[in-house]
Amino acid sequence: MTSSKPIVVLKTPDNWDEWYFIVRSRARKSEIIDYINPSLSEKPAQPTKPIKPPKPTDDESTQAWERYKIRMRSYERKLRQYQKLRKGIDDLSTFIKDSVSQSLLPILYELTDDPHPHLQLLALKAWLQRTKKTQEGLIISRLRQLEKPPSSQNIEKWLAQWEETLFKAEELELPDIAGNRGKAAFLKALTSFDGEWATFYKIKLYDNELTKPLHNLIIDYRNYQRQNASEDPKTTRAVFTGTLRDKKRVMRPPSCLCGERHWFKQCGYCNQATRPANWTPNKEIQDRVNKALEDPQIKEKVERALKRFKETQGQKKQDDASYKEKVPNQSQKDNISSLFPAVVASARNTQHITRPTTLDQSWIADISTTHHICNEHMKTRYTKTRDAGSDDHVTLGNTVIRIESFGEVTIDAINHEGPRTIKLVDVAYVPTFIANLVSITKAREKGIELDTGRKCLYLEDFIVAYLTVKYNYFFVEYKEADGLLEVTSNVANRSLPAT
Repeated sequence: MTSSKPIVVLKTPDNWDEWYFIVRSRARKSEIIDYINPSLSEKPAQPTKPIKPPKPTDDESTQAWERYKIRMRSYERKLRQYQKLRKGIDDLSTFIKDSVSQSLLPILYELTDDPHPHLQLLALKAWLQRTKKTQEGLIISRLRQLEKPPSSQNIEKWLAQWEETLFKAEELELPDIAGNRGKAAFLKALTSFDGEWATFYKIKLYDNELTKPLHNLIIDYRNYQRQNASEDPKTTRAVFTGTLRDKKRVMRPPSCLCGERHWFKQCGYCNQATRPANWTPNKEIQDRVNKALEDPQIKEKVERALKRFKETQGQKKQDDASYKEKVPNQSQKDNISSLFPAVVASARNTQHITRPTTLDQSWIADISTTHHICNEHMKTRYTKTRDAGSDDHVTLGNTVIRIESFGEVTIDAINHEGPRTIKLVDVAYVPTFIANLVSITKAREKGIELDTGRKCLYLEDFIVAYLTVKYNYFFVEYKEADGLLEVTSNVANRSLPAT
């Protein structure tokens, strides 16, 4: 072992444990831990230099010389081991001197006659290490602090603090982390940050199925977080096919209290309003759900979800009614149908395809269309995934327009955290279509709702995107065309009942 730049510099009692952990690790690696143990008041017995065997005289027998050779090989082996241990001890002594702050060096100066690591550690320990009672008080205080939920900005730091504090608590044999108490405290703190992951393991804990140590549980969550971050390190992205990410959190249906993967509002055991006719709950599952609901945090989370569900049902009816008022009658549809080709031709001729209208370069949240639809002005964002069938088309009044293909497209949206990217899948590409539509019908299949009051799209308690209201439409992405307001408004003031 050779001396190198220290990772931790010993300065105060606050970092004694971290510093001593590194020193002890180096001692173990060099196989000298038994020679430097500072828990012993007396210096441990040190490695003994082997004695070189005497050389036989020339007149001694051949057998004597053979025995000498064997003893020499043993001596050389022991000498190498001794030299290795001495080097390890000397290197550790140098490392200790190099890894303490300048204010602590006078303590080591007094040991110049015998700068042995055991004596160095003993002197530093007497000066810095707190009493066991003081240490216990500090660790308990840290555990209480860690029971507060983390923020997305410092989740890695929070997990590292849990590991560090847990290590010290175990060394002190604190009852606060004994048995399942530590795991329960960790999951309770994590629930408000990542309810899906924490609730899943809480249920396993209540069922006495969570046998892994808390250390491993923390490692599992760190790996889960890092995997999510690596999937999309630069962009906050929502995908209507089931993957919605709020920075590092995956907003997919969680493992419910019943054991299935769905939202609480969709669970017949949690939400009686969703129970099918003649449905009978399984007693064993219902008992497990009831037991989990004894946890105040879980109960509050479920009740909050059911409250949002009831509000959503009322808002959905209101939104549907509001949109239906805007959908034109058959006479208006016929007018749109006859106007549609002329408007498209006029827009294309005026723009020479390089000057799109506001509708061409924006996205409308539309409750009538059964598919997301984009036109040729989104071609640079569009990625084809499959060909359209010969019968695939969209209708606008009496006008039928063929779908060219299906694919994926991105939308530039904004929510409470700022600009974000939304990715739509299974989008119908219709080059000549007069607008780009986000289908609320498709979004609702994945739990995403339209709130016309708050002017946003949302999933559970997460706002996917704020909406811009223009021309009596809700725009997910709004980009106004330059100098083409007349053409745009003439079209925008008419509904688009695409189906």
